[in-house]
Amino acid sequence: MEDLRQLCIDRLSTTPSSSIAPKNFPIASHADRIALGIKYSVPQWIQEGAEALVRMKRLAVTKDEKNLLGTEATLYIYEIREEVREEWERLWVANQITCPQKHHPDGISKSISEDSLQAMFDCSHCRESFDINDIPQTKAFIHRAVAERFT
Repeated sequence: MEDLRQLCIDRLSTTPSSSIAPKNFPIASHADRIALGIKYSVPQWIQEGAEALVRMKRLAVTKDEKNLLGTEATLYIYEIREEVREEWERLWVANQITCPQKHHPDGISKSISEDSLQAMFDCSHCRESFDINDIPQTKAFIHRAVAERFT
């Protein structure tokens, strides 16, 4: 039964934890993974689902997602999103934001995406645009914040 459980976990995960599942693909929504992860004690699903919901560009969690997650988990998602905005503002003020190619912060300019109110950045060195979720510091920050609240 443990092998069957692990196969199910791998099939619903975005990152497989074993070699049992040869071809990995997520078959549940982010909110589904959180709800199922809580119900069946699978921290990997909770972590993946919550991180994905925090990184979403749309501002609000849908009504169906709220119903599935419950009040506490929905509030956690919003709290983490707000903390991410505060963190990127802190990084911006401290001149510590680099592009995904790690170019110097002096070449980075900032704007706000009107549709999601999310920070967008442009690198004058590589001429690429990226959002706050592309920054390694943000990914690590979100991972820690989700782990603290959901586990």
